[in-house]
Amino acid sequence: MKRLTSSTILSFAGRPATLALALFGLNAYVAAELFVTEYTQHMGSIEAAYIGLSRWIAAHPGELEWFPLWYGGIPFQNTYPPLLHILAALASAAARISPALAHHAASAFMYSLGPALLFLFADRVSGRRGASFLAALSYSLFAPSAALAPVVARDMGSAFASRRFHALVFYGEGPHITSMALIPLALLAFHHAMTRRTPVRTYVAALAIAAVALTNWLGAFALGAGLLCYLLAFHGGRLKALGWAALIGVIAYALASPWIPPSTIAAIRRNSQYTVGHYPLTAMHLLYGALLAAALILLWRLLAKRRAAAFVQFALLFAVVMGSIALTAYWFGIYLVPQPERYHLEMDMGITLGAVFALCSIAGRLPRPARWAGMGLVVILGAVQLDEHRYMARKWVEPLDIRTTMEYQVARWLQENMPERRVFAAGSAKFWMNAFADNPQLGGGFDQGITNPRIPMVTFGIPYTEGDPETCRTWMRAYGIDAAVVSGPNTRDAFRDYRDAGKFAGVFDEAWRDGADAIYIVPRLRRSLAHVVRPTDIVTAVPEYFPNVEPLKKYEAALEDASLPEARLEWRSPHAALITASVAPDQALSVQITHHPGWRASVAGEPRRVTADGLGQIIVEPECDGPCPVELVYDGGLEMRLAYLLCASALLAGGAWRVVAARRRDSTVQTGLQPG
Repeated sequence: MKRLTSSTILSFAGRPATLALALFGLNAYVAAELFVTEYTQHMGSIEAAYIGLSRWIAAHPGELEWFPLWYGGIPFQNTYPPLLHILAALASAAARISPALAHHAASAFMYSLGPALLFLFADRVSGRRGASFLAALSYSLFAPSAALAPVVARDMGSAFASRRFHALVFYGEGPHITSMALIPLALLAFHHAMTRRTPVRTYVAALAIAAVALTNWLGAFALGAGLLCYLLAFHGGRLKALGWAALIGVIAYALASPWIPPSTIAAIRRNSQYTVGHYPLTAMHLLYGALLAAALILLWRLLAKRRAAAFVQFALLFAVVMGSIALTAYWFGIYLVPQPERYHLEMDMGITLGAVFALCSIAGRLPRPARWAGMGLVVILGAVQLDEHRYMARKWVEPLDIRTTMEYQVARWLQENMPERRVFAAGSAKFWMNAFADNPQLGGGFDQGITNPRIPMVTFGIPYTEGDPETCRTWMRAYGIDAAVVSGPNTRDAFRDYRDAGKFAGVFDEAWRDGADAIYIVPRLRRSLAHVVRPTDIVTAVPEYFPNVEPLKKYEAALEDASLPEARLEWRSPHAALITASVAPDQALSVQITHHPGWRASVAGEPRRVTADGLGQIIVEPECDGPCPVELVYDGGLEMRLAYLLCASALLAGGAWRVVAARRRDSTVQTGLQPG
């Protein structure tokens, strides 16, 4: 009886679900404080923008067409891949907790889930449970990047801390960590679909791939690399396998297309080359790509010749791809892709998988005492690492009373005293603004998604130029800005962006100040985002440099011309507004909202022409003579209609395929039962 009980316990402990739960628990133990912490001391974290998005989603369910708070307005799909923010918004609404706490809890959960899903993927695909568990455990407790790139260890303050958790807490990499957690799940679903090609497995794989793409762009790129490595390792690049993989990819894109239409992909591709660094794609990148591809194929052929297990091939190939991207940047300053250093997290996953499986293969040939000694060493090192991880995590997740921060105080003052007025803010005040207030900004939290290419010049120029208050005033008037948040040398802002914080003194009225931080009121004749103008006032020439405001002078004069009729803009929803004005036949409406082909204008139900001016803002030709109510609605345009049609068609095709496959199976079964 005792032997049976011990056997049962060992059997239960060795089950995949039990081991996965243990891995989840270990990582949750490290991240324990983050589950229950609303705000941390890291005000420079980009999580501020994500919390703002979750707050907006929770407050405007079903209103995710246009996001009016960033960059003069932007299509919602350009704000950021939405999956984590939607999950946080749902958690916030369901549990009645703040979006900040919901974001931290969701991010901590996905951090803990990642190694568990990595184990399940490795176990199912490789068939080696011990090696899979050891790999996932090592992934939880070790960061090879800290040894390979000393700057990573210095950044953490320890070579033995959890880099994944550090990136999550210090830099707000919640979406990135979430996408990394979902990558093994997507690879596992893809493996099942490639092994047995049924409608259900195909669509599950497509949905899992789409989920990664809808969480984080870096994760989507890494998943693409992982799928390529899987196809080489398990299918040798055979055309039939590539064809089926392409079908899964097409379905995945169709399902995700409403959130990542071609225009969004184009904007990300364009802006990512010049955001948080300078990463222009040049002819040299063709050479880099060719060299990496050659190295990958050479390694694959070598591993295949050595009869390495398919999963070992996959792990090593994936480690080489992600390691090449990260380490060439760290070691040589060569950028194969934008922001290549951030891929060191995926590199850690690949190196850990490859190293553990390779070592386990070698260890299998060693005497049993040597294997037991090795396991003992791993247990000791793991215990030391776990203690270090827990110590550093407690140190990093230090709670903060957000009400004491400059970012909160500025946002709440603007919300209470200048509701719905557009603001210019820089630094951490910009990132945190919409976590606490509904004031629209000229800036925002995800520059890669900007659709108006003129805006970065302005958002950079205002804080980084000196002695030019009149120039800044012209730009602010041109973009409908009513207030500017300015941070002096001793600011509490995390980024200290302003070079000349005193340039607005005496030119703008100061409305609020706390130490080095102030809010100035931008002088404007009318506080509306809509203005009646003459065609000759419209900006047509695009200024190339921030100091050159000459092309804006006639437009600025029109905005300050009291003889022109007043126009009022009233938001009916986040994507619809009513403009009322008395307009002459030879006049137009300048609307200080970012132009997009998805905007439609109408008067009494009749469509009116909508174009863009040289500032990237909307011009409406109302064709009125007298009082003129103009309905302005964003519907996404033809692109979004096609995207929704593509998504619906993919779903309908999947349903039809499932029905046909079921009927064929039933027919086969019935035929087999008939007497022959």
